[in-house]
Amino acid sequence: MIAERLFQIKRIKSFGFTLNETADFLTKIENKQASCGNVSAKISEKVSLIDQKIMQLIELRALMQSGVQNCLTCCTPEDDRENCPMLSNYLSLLPLITYPSVLIFMKIRFTILLSFITSVCLAQLDTIYLANEKLAVEIKEVGVDAVKFTYPKEDIANSIFKNSIQKIVFKSGRVQVFSETTNFKKVNSIKDWELVSISQVEGEVKGLYKLGDVSAKAQGGTTMTGMERIKDRAFKKLKIQAAMMGANIVYMTQLNSAGAQHGYWVSKAAETSLSGVAYSNILPEKSGFDKLISGKKKFEGREKITLYSNAKDASEISFKGNFELSDVAVDGKLFYVIGKLNKGKEIRYRVTRYDNDSFTIVYEDKNTLYNYILAAN
Repeated sequence: MIAERLFQIKRIKSFGFTLNETADFLTKIENKQASCGNVSAKISEKVSLIDQKIMQLIELRALMQSGVQNCLTCCTPEDDRENCPMLSNYLSLLPLITYPSVLIFMKIRFTILLSFITSVCLAQLDTIYLANEKLAVEIKEVGVDAVKFTYPKEDIANSIFKNSIQKIVFKSGRVQVFSETTNFKKVNSIKDWELVSISQVEGEVKGLYKLGDVSAKAQGGTTMTGMERIKDRAFKKLKIQAAMMGANIVYMTQLNSAGAQHGYWVSKAAETSLSGVAYSNILPEKSGFDKLISGKKKFEGREKITLYSNAKDASEISFKGNFELSDVAVDGKLFYVIGKLNKGKEIRYRVTRYDNDSFTIVYEDKNTLYNYILAAN
């Protein structure tokens, strides 16, 4: 933490900020208030100051060149016994005295200039904004389903599905927002299960992150139970399962419904069975999770959520157990915590989401899905 704080101080001061301004930034960082809007506004003020100093330097350069020209035309440069009036004459120094800020400008760090050059270079490229990152590229084509592009100084064409793109800022300044991603709702917990979308079009999940298979089954209590009511129960359970996995859309692969059967000897209630694949357009970032736990190994439990395969709904109970972390592993775009709950056997749990004070993990065992919400601090 000390090394990180020293780096932050050095980084902020390298942009020419005063000690008071640096302290103000550190306070904002601690209070999670150092948003892009707040920081960019302060940086913009510095850029304006730099522009003013550049104009002053240009004027000073012209003034000094004029002085040199006057020396060569009005004085006797070959006479070694005569002092140059630019150095010895008080009146000739008056214009220079009006530029004390020039000396301050010379103290501005080289990193500011480097950052400025970098931003200019980026402005010459198109920028693709994804959920967790942005890419500086050259756009070649915006197609029906995907965007084709090349990386700087490369000829190899790459493509990315539009479902995973939030927006593109072209080097011309034009901004294109993609409605494909705006249709996805953010699912913060199992309580947001109704925000999970259902799709039967495969193209709508291209480019999204696959989280796993989901399935649900519902049956009428009697032969008189309506089919629509049974379908609603099945879809609710499917969405709850997806929400527990951290998904916000399910691509349906199978939907079977059978109406009620009435017989003299045997009667059967109507039922619906669903199968699909859970996806998400955004994943939690491991780097943010590492900062959240800050090397901590033991975490207190808050809540346990269980969804049995034959249950109509998930059960939520208070969980006072402990989780002992042994490792954090990455598998593709997903990451997992490996550890023990209540000193049981070591299991790999996938991290589905986290916020400022807690994180949620998911685990499936024998067709039963579990969520554990753990305190991060």
